[in-house]
Amino acid sequence: MNFGNTKEEGANLHMSVEGRSTTRDGLETPLVNSVISYYRFVDSGRTEMLLDLFAEDAVYRRPGYEPFSGKAALKTFYSSERIIESGTHSIREMVTEGLNVAVSGDFVGILKDGCEIRLEFADFFTADKAGLFSERITFFFAALV
Repeated sequence: MNFGNTKEEGANLHMSVEGRSTTRDGLETPLVNSVISYYRFVDSGRTEMLLDLFAEDAVYRRPGYEPFSGKAALKTFYSSERIIESGTHSIREMVTEGLNVAVSGDFVGILKDGCEIRLEFADFFTADKAGLFSERITFFFAALV
């Protein structure tokens, strides 16, 4: 599932037949749809829509940063602290279990300093009972040592 240029409205952004988002066993779920929407929104710079997917007290853990706690911290991160200028996420695999979704994929983009970046990532989303993300954890497959 490649999100390509998601700034174009009406782009085919879903991963299965007839544009519906499904789990591996073919079941469509609101949580899977929310995860797919997350990538659409982050790739297209729609921060406010992205934030609507998170609970007020959500926590985001990402390498190189202290945990971001709450929507205000998430807004600051996505609006100014994130070192990525633009890019595209491509999902290779998505696995769901209850209120948890694991995603692996590739990211290609441009950093704010103008450097191009290509890397593999893994994201882990946990939702609350209302279906909002209460936690997100990101890992990058990049040489650090």
